Amino acid sequence: MTLKKISDKILIENLELFCIIGVNKWEKLTPQKITIDLEIETNLNASIKSDNIEHTV
Repeated sequence: MTLKKISDKILIENLELFCIIGVNKWEKLTPQKITIDLEIETNLNASIKSDNIEHTV
């Protein structure tokens, strides 16, 4: 039997941002909407125990 290490999860879903992005000059003239979905699994035990911002994500 393999035990999975318990970790913390940070979820960001449907975060909409307007950014100036692109390769060509004309693409950078107008902000474009991007949508971000992000899932991060990490261990937050150190930050929980210390309450130190340097130990956070």
